[in-house]
Amino acid sequence: MILSFLFVTTVLAANPCDGAKIGYWKNPDGSRGGSVASTAKVSPGVIVGPEAQVCGEAVVSGKTQIFGRAKISGKAKIHNAKICQSSQINGFDVIDSDYYCQTEDPEPPHPGELGKKTLLGVDSDQDGVRDDVEIWINDTYSNTPQENLELIRIIQKETARLLNEILKFKDVKSKVFQTTESFITLSECHMDAAGGAEAAYENAEALDIVFFDVSDRVLGKEESKKHLVGLRATDRKTTKKSCLLLLKKLKKKDN
Repeated sequence: MILSFLFVTTVLAANPCDGAKIGYWKNPDGSRGGSVASTAKVSPGVIVGPEAQVCGEAVVSGKTQIFGRAKISGKAKIHNAKICQSSQINGFDVIDSDYYCQTEDPEPPHPGELGKKTLLGVDSDQDGVRDDVEIWINDTYSNTPQENLELIRIIQKETARLLNEILKFKDVKSKVFQTTESFITLSECHMDAAGGAEAAYENAEALDIVFFDVSDRVLGKEESKKHLVGLRATDRKTTKKSCLLLLKKLKKKDN
C-alpha cells in the first residue's frame, strides 16, 4: 500500500522540493525523516534521511533507503533501492539496486560555523580532510547515470588532505617541500582522471576557493610559499609512474 500523507507534520517550505507543500517523513523506527511533497507517494517501510527529499510525483516503495542530501523528483519510481548522499533522481527509475552510493568514504556531519573557528577546521572522522570540504567534494562530484566520479572524489580528497598538511606545517620547510612534490604527482593523476589539463585545473581551482575560505587559511598558504624556492619540476614519466602507484594506494584505503 502506498501512502501519500504519512507525515509527522505538514508545512509550507521555501526550499525543500522547490517550495512545494511538504511534510517531514516518519521513518519505520519512529525517527523524523526528510521532506516529502504532498504530491509524492511513499510506502511505510521506506527510510528517508533527515536531509533527503522526495518531491514531485515520485513513487518510492519497498525497502528503499534514501540518505544524505539525495533528492527524488519528477515522476521517478524507486523500489528496493539505496539512494546515497547528493544523488539527484529526476524522472527516471531505480529498481532493486544502489544508485551510485559513495561507500568508499562514509560522509561526516557538517560542522557549520564551528569549522571556520580554527586554522585546520573540523575533521571528525580523522581522515585528514576537513568535514565541510569532504561534504562539498561529495556534493560537487556526485555520481550520475552517465559518469562514475569516484576517482575524482578520491583525488580531490587527497588534494584537500595535502592542503591541510601545508597549513599544519606551514613553518616547516621540509614538510612544505615534500607535500608540494606530492601535489605534482597528484596533478598528473588528476589530468588523466578529469580528461585533460583544463578540466583538472578547473577542479583544483574550485577546491582552492572552498578550502581557503577564511583569511587565516589564505595567509597560511601564502606563508608556506616562502619555502618553495628551488623546487624543481619532476620528470613527467617519473611522475606518471608515481601517480599510478598513488591511485592504487588511495583506492585501497578508501574501499
